[in-house]
Amino acid sequence: MKKINKSVLLSFLSLVILNAFNTSVFADGGYNPYGPHIPEDTGIADAKMFIIVAIIAYTLGLTLIAASKFIKNKAEK
Repeated sequence: MKKINKSVLLSFLSLVILNAFNTSVFADGGYNPYGPHIPEDTGIADAKMFIIVAIIAYTLGLTLIAASKFIKNKAEK
C-alpha cells in the first residue's frame, strides 16, 4: 500500500474506534440535582446587523482586490 492509503485508512480506523463508544450527553438530561439547563440569552441569535456588516465588508474587500488587480494590469500595459 502506498503511504497515503495507509494514512487515510489509519485516520478512518481511528475515527471509527474513537466514535464506537461515544454516547450523547445532553445538558438537560434530568439526572443532575441542579435541574434542567436554561441557556443564557447572549444576543447572538439576533445578529442580523453583524451578518449584514460582514457581507458588506466581504464584498467591499473583494471589490478592492479586483480594482487593484485591474489597475495593476492597466499600469503594466
